[in-house]
Amino acid sequence: MRVNFSSSLLTGIWSFIYGESGGTTLGKQQKLEQVAYLYIKDQIIQRNWQLGHHIIEANISDELEMSRSPIRAALATLAEEEAVEVKPYRGYFVQDDLHEQDGAGFYLVYFIVIWYRLTDRLKKNRSSMKKDLNTLDDLMKEVRQALDQEDWETFHERVKDLFEVYFAKTKQEFLVEQLLRCYTIVTNAVIDTKPGRAQQDYLTYEALYLSDITYLFKENRFIDTRTLMEMFARFMQKRLPAGEQSEGAIYTPYITN
Repeated sequence: MRVNFSSSLLTGIWSFIYGESGGTTLGKQQKLEQVAYLYIKDQIIQRNWQLGHHIIEANISDELEMSRSPIRAALATLAEEEAVEVKPYRGYFVQDDLHEQDGAGFYLVYFIVIWYRLTDRLKKNRSSMKKDLNTLDDLMKEVRQALDQEDWETFHERVKDLFEVYFAKTKQEFLVEQLLRCYTIVTNAVIDTKPGRAQQDYLTYEALYLSDITYLFKENRFIDTRTLMEMFARFMQKRLPAGEQSEGAIYTPYITN
């Protein structure tokens, strides 16, 4: 099933996974399958896994810190989509380079799925940001200063520092690293089309969203950050180049329209 990247795509992901807006709630196993599905696609898109590459379930299990069951389910779905090939008694192999899906739209989807996974972990661990309040305040101050000085490199570095503090307690280092990479890809795609004043306006809105998201983290309201991140993701999606949105079209069985 081919689903074009649009606001309905993001809405579908969130409602289908988390039961919002009348969607069907998925269990833990299916949430993990979603992460594994996008991770495997990302490895293929990045050319980390070339055509014919033998996909080792144990390696994915170690990287994502999950059991093999959701990984097998994700691979079975990808085999149905003919992105990978299953060979009896040998396993799964890359069959399609997915070059048509190499776009910022894909990485915006990956970003939001990781965000939900990490906030799930914070809630499950009953994490507290009490010891991080000053750090978060200082980073937001630096974000605003960079914005005022039009120092875009520092702005983005401090934003990524914020994300790292948000999710440090998840101890999901690989997923946090992927979150930062997705953010960078999507942001660069947007910024490249926003010269001068338009770029500053975009980053001003981003800083406003981050200020509210940081407040929620300080209050340990991790799940509530999803509403603001949904708004921010839609804000970013509308500002992606048309070509990137087209390239961001993805195949996925986890989305309802």
